[in-house]
Amino acid sequence: MASSRLRFLCIWSLSILQLFVIQISLQGHVASSQGVSNAIKQPPYFKLLTKERVHSEIEFFTRFRMWRQVVVMEVLYHMMLGTYVHTESPSTVSADYLKKYTKNGTLGAVPHPVNKEYVYFNSAQGGGLNWNPNPPGETLNITQICNDWEGIVCHERSDNGRQDTCWCVHELELDIYTWGEKSDSVHEACINKCKGRKLFAKSEAPLDAITKIALGKKGIVSVTQIPGVLEQLKYLEVLDASGNMFIGTVPKEIGNIKGLRLLDFSSNDLLGEFPSTVGQLKHLHVLKLMDSKLKGPIPDVLNELRMLQVLNLSLNELTGNFPDLSNLSKLTHIDFQGNQIDDKLESIAEDVAKMPKLDFLDLSYNSLDGTIPNVLGRCDNLKELILEENELSGTIPAEITNMKSLTHLDFNTNHLTGGLPGSTLAKTEELEDELGLDSEDELKIWSAPLQNINLSNNAFESGIPQGIFTDQLVSLILADNYFTERIPASVENSKDTLKEFQIQGNLLVGTMPKEIYLLTNLQKMEVYDNKLRGNLDERLCEHGPNSYAPFSCTDFIVCPKGYFHPKGHAIEMSGCAPCPDCHTEDLKDKRCRYIGQTHCGDQDTPRILEGDMDGDGIVSQREFIRLLWIAFDGENWHLGDLYGKWNDLRAYPHVCQLPRVNCKDGKISKIDLREAGLCPREYENNSCGLIPSEIGLLAESLEVLDMSNSRAKESNTFQLTLPTEIGLLTELKILDLSMNDLVSIPSAIRSCEKLTHLNLYQSELVGKVDSAIWSLSNLEALDLRENNFFNQKIPTEIGNLKNLVEFKNSRANFVGTVPTEICMLQKLKNLEIYGNKLNGEIPDCFSNFKNLSRLDIYGNQLTGTIEWLATLPALEIVHIGVNDFSGTIPKELGNMNFLAWVDMSENDIVGEVPSSLAALPNLVDLRLGGNALYSIPDEICQSKKINGGQVGDSCEHILCDIGMVSSRGYTFSQSECTECGDDETTIYLGQMNCLEYMRDQYVQLMHSVINGLDVADSISD
Repeated sequence: MASSRLRFLCIWSLSILQLFVIQISLQGHVASSQGVSNAIKQPPYFKLLTKERVHSEIEFFTRFRMWRQVVVMEVLYHMMLGTYVHTESPSTVSADYLKKYTKNGTLGAVPHPVNKEYVYFNSAQGGGLNWNPNPPGETLNITQICNDWEGIVCHERSDNGRQDTCWCVHELELDIYTWGEKSDSVHEACINKCKGRKLFAKSEAPLDAITKIALGKKGIVSVTQIPGVLEQLKYLEVLDASGNMFIGTVPKEIGNIKGLRLLDFSSNDLLGEFPSTVGQLKHLHVLKLMDSKLKGPIPDVLNELRMLQVLNLSLNELTGNFPDLSNLSKLTHIDFQGNQIDDKLESIAEDVAKMPKLDFLDLSYNSLDGTIPNVLGRCDNLKELILEENELSGTIPAEITNMKSLTHLDFNTNHLTGGLPGSTLAKTEELEDELGLDSEDELKIWSAPLQNINLSNNAFESGIPQGIFTDQLVSLILADNYFTERIPASVENSKDTLKEFQIQGNLLVGTMPKEIYLLTNLQKMEVYDNKLRGNLDERLCEHGPNSYAPFSCTDFIVCPKGYFHPKGHAIEMSGCAPCPDCHTEDLKDKRCRYIGQTHCGDQDTPRILEGDMDGDGIVSQREFIRLLWIAFDGENWHLGDLYGKWNDLRAYPHVCQLPRVNCKDGKISKIDLREAGLCPREYENNSCGLIPSEIGLLAESLEVLDMSNSRAKESNTFQLTLPTEIGLLTELKILDLSMNDLVSIPSAIRSCEKLTHLNLYQSELVGKVDSAIWSLSNLEALDLRENNFFNQKIPTEIGNLKNLVEFKNSRANFVGTVPTEICMLQKLKNLEIYGNKLNGEIPDCFSNFKNLSRLDIYGNQLTGTIEWLATLPALEIVHIGVNDFSGTIPKELGNMNFLAWVDMSENDIVGEVPSSLAALPNLVDLRLGGNALYSIPDEICQSKKINGGQVGDSCEHILCDIGMVSSRGYTFSQSECTECGDDETTIYLGQMNCLEYMRDQYVQLMHSVINGLDVADSISD
C-alpha cells in the first residue's frame, strides 16, 4: 500500500508540475505595426481563471506591454509546490508519517532532477505560506497582496530619502500605478536625465508597487526555473528567496530588475553556472548566493557592480581564478569560502588592497597558493582575515600583525613556515642588544587589535613571540606546529581577556609559567603533547566543571607525568591511564618525564576504555552508571537533581550510594530510570538514546532494568537503542521499556533466559515481533500493546511461553485468527488482545484456560457463538464487545460466581437475557446494548448491584426499552434512554440508534416471538 500511494503521489506531483511550470517571454507579445496582434503566450494557470478575468489580463498586457503585478505574483505562487517536509526514510511514506508530518494529509513528492531522490512537501494551499490567490467573494487585487501576503512589501524603500534613486517613468505608467504626492523628483540630475528621454522623473516608488519579496527560510519547494516574469516588478529592491528548495536555474531576466539592491538565493539548488546577467544590476548592494550548488567560473561581470557592498558566494563548487573585482571600491564583505578557486594569493591581494572599506575577507577552503603578501597590510579597515585550508607557504609578514583594525586572523592548515613576527627577537637578550631593540619594540610588532588568532596545523618554528599576548586577546590557537622554547611569561598581558589557549602538538619545553594562573577567564586550555614538565596547580581549573572526577581536575588539561591518554588529557568519557614502564622502581626513563602525553612512547601503550575514569583498565559498575548518565544527556534530565549524583564520582564513589540504584552483595541489581526525562534536547543523527554496550558488565548482577516512560516528552529525536550486549544479562528478570521510541529488540535478548517480565507497551515498534521474544520460556508477563505490527499474525510460537500469566497485545494492528497454540498457556490469568483486526472463531481449546480471570477481546472482527465462555470458571472480567459474535447468551454463565464485569455490547447476540445472571454474587457491571435482545427477566432488572441498581420500575439501567435509545443502549451518568421521534422506533432492547420500520416487520417480529424463531432471521427474510 505504501509503494502504491507513493507512485500515486509522484504522478500527482508531476502532473501539477506540468500544469504550473511557468516560462513567460515578453518577446513577440507586442502588436505589429500593421495592427495585427501576435499571439500572447498566456501563463498556464490562466486555465483556472474565468474567461472574463483572462480577457481583462490580456487586454491589460496588450495596452501596457506587461502583465499586472497580480499576475506576476500568481505565477510565482503557482510555481511553488509547497513547503519542504523532512522524511525519515526517503523510500517510503507511511500513513502514520503522513499524519504526523503534514497538514491536512496533503503530502506531495517530486523527484529531484539531478540526484533523482524524492523531495517531499506539504502541498496545502500556499504550501505553508498564507498566500491566498482566491479570496472569498472577490477577485485578487494588488492591495490584498501588499497587505495580506506573507513576505510581500509594497512601497517600502531600503533607504528613505537617498538621492541616488531616480525613476524615469513613461506616461503610461502614471495610469498603471498609484503615486504618492511627493513622488516627483526634485533632484536636478534626475530631472535632466529623464527630460532628455521625454519621461517623468520620480524619486519614490508607487504606493502600490511591490518593492520587497522576502521568502527567506520558508522551506518552499519548487522544481522549475525561477520565473523570468519577475523582471516586470520594475520597482523591486529586495528579492530574498534564501533557505528554501528552489531547484532550477536563475533566469537571465534577473538582470532586468534594474532597481534591485539585495539579491539572496542562498541555500537553494541553483542548477548550472553563475548567472552572468547579474552584472547588469548596477544598483545592487548585497549579493548572496552561498550554498546554492553553483558550478563553473565566477564571471568578471561582477566587476561592473560598482555599488556592491556584500558579496557572498561561499560553499558552492565555483572554479577557476579569483574574479576581477578591482572596480568594487565599496565592498565591505567578501566570502568565497568552500569553493574550488585556484589562484595566487599575491594577485588577489592587489585587488583587495584597492578596497578601502573592506572589513571581512574569507577565502578559506579553496586551493589558493603562493605567499602572504605585504600589500594586505594596507587594508586598514579589514577586521577579519580568514585563509584557512589552502596551500599557502612562506612566512607571515609583520605588516599583517600591525594592521590597524584586524581582530580575527585565521591561517590554520596551510604550509606556512619560519618564526612568527617577533619570535626571533624573543630568543636572547644578546640579540635585542645587537638590534638595539627592547621589549616594548618587540610588543609593537603585534600592534593589531587581535582578539582571535588561529595559526594551527602549519610548520611554524622558534618560540611563541611575547608580543602576541595583548590585553585584547580572547583566543590563541597555535596547535600542531614546531614551536620550541618556553611559554612566555607575557601571557600575563592577557589575564583579563584570554578564554581559549591551545598550544598542543608542539615542542615547547620547561614548566608552566606562574603567570598562567592569572588567567581568570580561561575556559579552554590545551597544552598536551609537548615536552612540558612539572605539575599543574588546581587553581588553573577552579572555574571549570570538573569537580566530579575521581582525580585532580588538572588531568582534564594534561595527563600527569607517567600517564597518557590519546587526547593528552582526561575527557568526559575516560581518564588518563598509567604507562606501565613508568611505574616501576626505575623512574628515570625520559619518556616518563613529560606531562600531557598521548602515548607511552616505545612502550606497549595500553588501550583506553570508554567509561574508565580511574585508568585501571576496567569499567567498574560505578563507572558504568556514570556512562549511562552521559549517554542520555543526564545534565539536562527533568529529574536532574535526583540523578546528578550519578555523575559525581568524587562525592559518590560507591555505586550503592546512588539514588534509584539497588544493590545485592555490593553489586547493581536494579536500575530505575522511570520518568527521568532522558534526552530532552534535539540531537543530530539521533545521537542520544543508545544504551552503552558496557551494560554487559552487569551480567552477573542486574535483575531489573526499568526505563518506562523515561524519554523527555519534548524530544522529537529520541530513539532508545538496545545494544546486543543486552543478551549478556543472564540474571535479568524484569525489563520495562514501555512508552519510549524503541528502534528494535535485538535477537540477543533470547539469552536472557531468566526474564519473567517484558514490557514493550507503546514503544513504537514497527513490523514483525522479533522471534527471540517467543523463545523466552520463563516469561510470566508480556506487554506488546499499542505498537505497529502492521498485518502481522499472532505467531504460533506463542505456545512456547508456557509460564505466561499475563499477555497484553491490544491495539497493535495484528490480523488473522487467534492461533490454537495460545491454548498451551494454561497458567494464563489475563488475556488482552482488544482493538486489533483479528477474525474467525475462538478456538474450542479456550476451555483449557481454567485460571483465566480477565478476558479482553473487544473491538475485533471475531465471529461464532459464545458458548465457550461458560467453560472458563475463573473469569471475573469479560470484555467481548464490538465484534461479530452471534447466538444467545449461555445460561451457564450464572454458575460463574467470580464474574463481576461483563461487556457483550455491539455484537449480533439474540434472544433473551438468561435469568441465571441475577444470581451472580459479584456482578456489578453488565453491558449488553447494541445486540438483538428482546427480553430481560425482572430478577435482573430488580438487582440492587448491577449497574448501580434499579431506579423505580424501569430496567433502563441495564437495557433501554423498545422505542428508546442511548449511546450505550442503557441509562448511565452521561446518557439517558430517550424516546425515538415520529416514524422511528427500535425493535430490540438496548439500542443505540432509532430506525424506521414497516408494519409488516413488526408482524414478523411478533410471529417470531410467539413461535420461538430466530428474531434476526425473521426480520431479514
